[in-house]
This record gives sequence, structure tokens and C-alpha cells, in this order.
Amino acid sequence: MMVRQRRFRPERPRSAPLPELLHVLMLPHLERADRIGEFWGYPESRAFAELLIDCEGNRTLLPVLVGMLREGGRGR
Repeated sequence: MMVRQRRFRPERPRSAPLPELLHVLMLPHLERADRIGEFWGYPESRAFAELLIDCEGNRTLLPVLVGMLREGGRGR
């Protein structure tokens, strides 16, 4: 009898919904920083926090991403 070994498949990280991303990106700077800290505090949302941190570090990315998320919401 041959035993099949199961391959380890890491779970896909759960991502925050796009409306939450848009909401956080549109917060005033200090409120956005607080929210990023909250997301960073939980391992399951740390990747989301890293995305938000990247947006903070790139002044061009933030308005472009907000515009894309707004446009994407209109097509639904």
C-alpha cells in the first residue's frame, strides 16, 4: 500500500477588502498612521500594513492608488 504525502500549502494571507484600503488611504495623515499601527499589531494583517507603509513612502503612489480604487468602485 502506497501512502501519498500531502504537500504543505501555506494559506493565502487574507487581504483587507478594497473599500477598507480606500478608507484608510483617505484618512488624514495622523489617523492613517494610527490605523497602520493597528494593522501592524496583528500578524494576519501585517502584509496590509506593509502595503500602507509603502504608500506612505511614495507621494505619487498614494493619489494614484486612491484614484484607481475610486474608479474601480464605480464600475460595479
